[in-house]
Amino acid sequence: MDYHGEFLKWAKTKAVGCNFARTLASNTEAAKWGGALVRGKNFDVESARVLNAYLSDACGRLEAIHVLFPDINAAEEIVPLIHALCATPAWKCVEITSDCPHVSQHLLVGLRWFLPDDVHVNYVLGFGKFEPMPRTRRAPFTALALRPGTPGPIPGMIYETLTPPKVDVRAPEMDRIPVHLADMQYPLAKDNEQIRSVWRTTGELKAEQLRGDDMAKAAKAKITFSLPSALRADLASVLTEMVSIPAASLM
Repeated sequence: MDYHGEFLKWAKTKAVGCNFARTLASNTEAAKWGGALVRGKNFDVESARVLNAYLSDACGRLEAIHVLFPDINAAEEIVPLIHALCATPAWKCVEITSDCPHVSQHLLVGLRWFLPDDVHVNYVLGFGKFEPMPRTRRAPFTALALRPGTPGPIPGMIYETLTPPKVDVRAPEMDRIPVHLADMQYPLAKDNEQIRSVWRTTGELKAEQLRGDDMAKAAKAKITFSLPSALRADLASVLTEMVSIPAASLM
């Protein structure tokens, strides 16, 4: 089976809730979007070290990477994956709290990958076909997506159009500057106005895809996985701190 092809096929649909992703997935070479495949359920510390080497090598070369885990299909199977990643110094996991009533009933975790520049930390996006993941994160199989690069110009460009305008000043997390997939370059755009247009239509598409989804507020960049609250005890040793996200937060 062509797992990368299946994931990218899904990323081109409206289900992904992001028009940037939909168009970039159609031209991964121009987008500098790479991928890695990890088979089996027994992802261990040595596997994490191999993955870390791949991610570090991609820094400055790729704009985004998806890492596919097609044999990990249940929420409880995410637990050993997180433990293995966080057993290496390149990864940490935080617990996210929300003031949204339904969302707050579940365990929200944010995986963080430290870039080798000792300056930046990545908000890692997670996907999986299990409850209680938000609808726009229900990819064909479990995956992680991240940016092996520094902050890009698009978020700042969008903040300038807000009323009142804002500056893209990022609050440090773990003494590092956060980066996320919204920092990807968008080489398919003719000009900045087209980028702003794609951002606007992405907001509309995301709202459309998440309408009626009780977990809609969990579809934020800071949140990697939404898991059953019963798994909190299994992850207690790696949940390093708690990060609060107001329901109205963009990230």
